[in-house]
Amino acid sequence: MSVSPPIRRYSSTGSSSREDLINQYEAEEERIINVLSRKLERLREEKIALENTLEAESESHVNRLSREISALRLAQQQQANGNGSGSISPADTRFGMQAFLGYRNPVQPTTEMMLEAMRRENEQLRARLVDTERDYIRVTRLNEIYREELIEHRRRLGLPVDNLIGLTSPDPYSQPTHRRASSSTSSPSTSILISPSPQHTHSSRPTPVPIPRPPSQIHRPANGISEASTPLSHSPSSV
Repeated sequence: MSVSPPIRRYSSTGSSSREDLINQYEAEEERIINVLSRKLERLREEKIALENTLEAESESHVNRLSREISALRLAQQQQANGNGSGSISPADTRFGMQAFLGYRNPVQPTTEMMLEAMRRENEQLRARLVDTERDYIRVTRLNEIYREELIEHRRRLGLPVDNLIGLTSPDPYSQPTHRRASSSTSSPSTSILISPSPQHTHSSRPTPVPIPRPPSQIHRPANGISEASTPLSHSPSSV
């Protein structure tokens, strides 16, 4: 008896189940991509909001200090005009400035307190911005790793990978734009570098992210480039 029909039926069943698994995998991948895209957009919005808040507060503090300096100069001019033709000694002028600077309403903070509060708040905002950029870089690297893994699986199954090749892009948000001014070394976020894949070109489309799996289920080839596709190197010793 010929057993070819059962074998054909088994092979068709295996291919259909494999296609179903691929479809489920791509559907789950699309869902994860949407979730990560929303998170990235939220991180970008928070980053822009932090920058705007920092700029607005810095401008407000600068304007307040400018008004105080203008008031100090006006007080000096009034003191000079009030003395009339009498000569003003440097000691009297210094005493008048110290008296003006020393007089404060107990309810209002002093200039030193305001500057110290500004410095602390500025450091806090910069730290939050660095953390946000670090999270964005981490998600981008994870996205790139999963995309390369998906390309590898599709090539094994003979599926097209044209829509996945060339999706890496030099996003302006992928690298930190702010660095700590107090230290000469780079910030934690600047030490994280995204290594681009040599097989792919750059474009402005977002990179997809496959399903995260346990390390026991991840199978990576020892060498992704076959020997047939690798050009032979001509060393001087081989000639």
